[in-house]
Amino acid sequence: MKGKEKAKTKINAKVKTKIQASSNVNTNSMKSNKGITLIALVVTIVVLIILATISINAVLRRKWTDSKSRASKRITRTNN
Repeated sequence: MKGKEKAKTKINAKVKTKIQASSNVNTNSMKSNKGITLIALVVTIVVLIILATISINAVLRRKWTDSKSRASKRITRTNN
């Protein structure tokens, strides 16, 4: 009986250490996943800001050149 109890105790100890090791791995992987998610969020926001800046500049530049060309057409019409 004592031999069986010792074997059970050894098995239980091994199982406990495996469970603890696997739970540590799961905890670490979850922490790294949260970090990756935050980094992905920041990168996405930065890319969106850059794209918005480029598109706003393109629209404003087009309006500015349109108004400038209209003004130059008026000047040439009045001079002729």
